[in-house]
Amino acid sequence: MSKTRRWLVLATVSAGLLMVSVDTTVLYTALPALTGDLRADASQKLWIINAYPLVMAGLLLGAGTLGDRIGHKRMYLTGLALFAAASLLAAFAPSPPVRSPPRPSWRSGRRRCCPPPWH
Repeated sequence: MSKTRRWLVLATVSAGLLMVSVDTTVLYTALPALTGDLRADASQKLWIINAYPLVMAGLLLGAGTLGDRIGHKRMYLTGLALFAAASLLAAFAPSPPVRSPPRPSWRSGRRRCCPPPWH
C-alpha cells in the first residue's frame, strides 16, 4: 500500500469516528431541548437514549462476523452510509415516535463503521 493511500485510509476512518463522536455528543447535550421541543414524556426520553445501546449490544458480535465474511471495507462504507442516513432522518424528526426508530439504524451503522477496540 502506498504512503498516499495509507493517509487516505487514515483520513477516511478518522472522519467516520469524528462523525460518530460528534453525533453522540450532540444528542446528550441537546437532550433537554430536544425532549422539550418534541414534548416527549419520560418513557419516550428513555427510548430516545436507550434504543442506541440496545441495538449496539445486539449487533456487536454479528457485525464483526459479517465484516469477516464480506470484507471490512464494504462493511465500513455501508455502515457509514447507514449512519449518515439515520442521523439525517433523526435530525429532522417532528415527534418522538419518528425520532426513536432511526436510533437503532443509527447504531447499526455505527457498529459497522466503528468496531470495538478489542476486535
